[in-house]
Amino acid sequence: MNIHRLRHLIPAAALATLLTAPAQAAPENFEVDGTHSFIVFHVTHLGIGTAWGRFNEFSGSFTHDAENPAASKVSFTIQAESVDTGNAKRDQHLRSPDFFDAKQFPEISFRSTKVEPIAEGAMDVTGELTFHGVTKTITARADLVGSGKDPWGNFRRGYDIQFTLNRNDFGVSYMPGGLGDGVKVFVSVEGIRK
Repeated sequence: MNIHRLRHLIPAAALATLLTAPAQAAPENFEVDGTHSFIVFHVTHLGIGTAWGRFNEFSGSFTHDAENPAASKVSFTIQAESVDTGNAKRDQHLRSPDFFDAKQFPEISFRSTKVEPIAEGAMDVTGELTFHGVTKTITARADLVGSGKDPWGNFRRGYDIQFTLNRNDFGVSYMPGGLGDGVKVFVSVEGIRK
């Protein structure tokens, strides 16, 4: 059917919409770039100071769905053995059964179950966090930092993510009173579109 015959069948305004409507954006899948992503945490020490740490080995992926943000997804896997506080003796203790018990529970994982936009470029990400053999539902705040092409021709998307967990909920209660119960976790992630 040619365009002239189509005009007789479809009102002019509807035809204009049909011809000019942009194609619906497909969901985009990203692989986490571990070199340019960071997972750090802190907890109060003796009620006096703040102790910081990080994880050096992790992997993850996420799906960004611009048309339906609620359909976006996030998954992360962290190697517990890679905990790093800048002190070898303390790190060995953190890997022990008193804390992470990294030999028995080598991985810390997160899988999203719900993504809820809350503002422009910001969302609440709810999912299942498995740590120290215990799985709990948590909600993290994710803020878009930016997106675009890098110098190597890849397309990237980056977020800052944060949440707080109670370590006792996961069976890590060593040194009560000496260490705070609340652990604040910060994730700065860059993903490369696949």
